Amino acid sequence: MQLTLDFSNFLAAAAEGPLTVGWYLFLHGGWAIALVIILYHMWHVRMHNAQHHYLHKIKYILLAIDVPKLNEQSTKAVEQIFAQLYGAWDEGNALERILKGRTQESFSLELISLEGYIQFLIHAPAHFRDLVEAAIYAQYPDASIVEVNDYVSVLPKKFPSEEYNLWGTELRLKNKNIYPIRTYPQFEHSLTQRYADPMAAMLEIMSHMGKGENIFIQWVITPMSDDWKEEGVREVKKLIGAKVAHHASFTDQLLSPVRAVGKNATDITLYGMGVQPQTEHAAVAQNEPDSKMLYLSPGQRLVVEGIESKISKIGYKVKGRMLYFAKKEVYKTARGVSGIFGALRQFDALDMNGFAPRSQLTTYVKYFFVKYRMAYRRNMLSRAYRERSKLMGWGGGMILNIEELATVWHFPVLEVKAPSVQMMEAKKGEPPTNLPLAPEELEAVVGPVQTEGAHAAPPSENLPV
Repeated sequence: MQLTLDFSNFLAAAAEGPLTVGWYLFLHGGWAIALVIILYHMWHVRMHNAQHHYLHKIKYILLAIDVPKLNEQSTKAVEQIFAQLYGAWDEGNALERILKGRTQESFSLELISLEGYIQFLIHAPAHFRDLVEAAIYAQYPDASIVEVNDYVSVLPKKFPSEEYNLWGTELRLKNKNIYPIRTYPQFEHSLTQRYADPMAAMLEIMSHMGKGENIFIQWVITPMSDDWKEEGVREVKKLIGAKVAHHASFTDQLLSPVRAVGKNATDITLYGMGVQPQTEHAAVAQNEPDSKMLYLSPGQRLVVEGIESKISKIGYKVKGRMLYFAKKEVYKTARGVSGIFGALRQFDALDMNGFAPRSQLTTYVKYFFVKYRMAYRRNMLSRAYRERSKLMGWGGGMILNIEELATVWHFPVLEVKAPSVQMMEAKKGEPPTNLPLAPEELEAVVGPVQTEGAHAAPPSENLPV
């Protein structure tokens, strides 16, 4: 393989046009780079298909969760549920991941409105049912958890549909993953201690869905390692002016010899001109303080505290999806889409983070091949929602910690009065200790009991008087 270029031949090829240059570079070693790129993408596709096949072999269940109307638990309780669900983290060993496509299993947190009927659901692998129920009952002992049939059968499998229209999107974060959204502690008034539940606005919109209208909100959460927190540590050090250790990337390592030659050439030139290279910059660096924390504005301090707070808690990789679909005669995006996005804006912290629709996966298309592209996006989003897929969509998703998850998906508190939320009418309770026993129950406790007209047996000392 010839890796060196004949500069005169290269200039001759350049004179003939860009296609000739490309072909010349390909023949003189460029094919190796193309081969590496092709093999990389083939490996990526192979692993994606293997993981998809692995996840499809798992049996899943759908659990409907109802809490009592007189729910006195705070949103903090839901945060503890997610902390306990993190016990499912197990990515397997490298051999299983390569050969079998093993990947971390996910849970799907869902909030749906079927023509105004609202329900909280969790879609989970069947072997994690005990984990899910234990996590919920530990915080909500009076909750009702029931396995139900999958409701996604009402979602059309193919678009365009003669009966339904659909608007959907995948959600993304507006800023880096390590910047937090506005979370539930910030919805409590500092003086009155009154909690303005952010779920109230969302439930109110969903309860107003009419006949033929539906809203589905889905958060596919996948436990992940704590490696993502390193970026947060580096960002904090950068904001406060502390020294950050630079980790050279593969590209930096490849280009380091070229940069070294350039730096030496620059130094030689400066020496020839009688200038000492970098002396001034080194003096400035020596006089710089180790940290600029004392000089940060109040807003910058809040950002630093927000990042540190986020990376201090357990994190999940999250795919957020939202669908509004309705019969064509009642379909109104201003009614469903605008209302839900208005509710999502509550979580925006302008100097930190917030949610936004991912433009590449939103069923709003302009310009070229509009009908074809819109149908493709609708079909892809509806399929990804039905499969609760962590693989389909754009990239790996966003990172939310357990406090952020509890903010966007939690059971309404006592003050929320949305009428269509499915909730238990009353709490479960134990029977009183002095409850009289039925004859068959009494017989199981004290032995045979004679009926009226027979010789009465002496009363047991254990029976209530």
